[in-house]
Amino acid sequence: MKKFIGIAVLGFLLGVSGAGGRKAVAAEKASLKALNVTGSVMVHRAGKIVTIHEGDAIQVGDQMMTNGDSFLDVVKAGAWGYRLLQSGDCKITRSNDDTSQIELNQGNIIFNVNPNMGQRFSVKTPVVVAAVRGTQFWGQVTPSGEKHNAIFAVREGKVEVTVIQSKEKFLLEAGQAIEIKGEAGTAGRRAAKATELEALRQATTIPFK
Repeated sequence: MKKFIGIAVLGFLLGVSGAGGRKAVAAEKASLKALNVTGSVMVHRAGKIVTIHEGDAIQVGDQMMTNGDSFLDVVKAGAWGYRLLQSGDCKITRSNDDTSQIELNQGNIIFNVNPNMGQRFSVKTPVVVAAVRGTQFWGQVTPSGEKHNAIFAVREGKVEVTVIQSKEKFLLEAGQAIEIKGEAGTAGRRAAKATELEALRQATTIPFK
């Protein structure tokens, strides 16, 4: 089966201050967990490199990197889960009661998002931003020289994709996909390929509970 690699999402943390702010940050960290860790997964955290194991807490700001024979699931209880496949690079840039943001720089990533979670969920890559309202979808970012190409495919639900350069918006429904070539944002919507939909079947094995 063809493997697909994830997308980077650029986000930022809202500033917090005082004891209430510290509790909020702690709550964000506590709700994120690594599951189904296979092979060696490295995380860049606060200037250090740590190895992630099954059941470890994931922190907002962690940059997760898989190699050619590793992958992992990251889960936010009751909200969403994703699987970063081989040779991937992504970061959780925001995770609170209102918003979750994922940054995908390279590779394939598959999402399973709870349609009843009651918060905004988005993924940003170098070329597009995808806004989600409960769905199973796949994203891919591949370098092409100094530029990047991206693909999104949807198995369930809807994803709104905005091309960063042109600001053009595309609404993808189940069974649809879009390809974006280069930072100029040349985009084309199409039917999802059979290989993409087959790969997306594993979204059902990614928990968010």
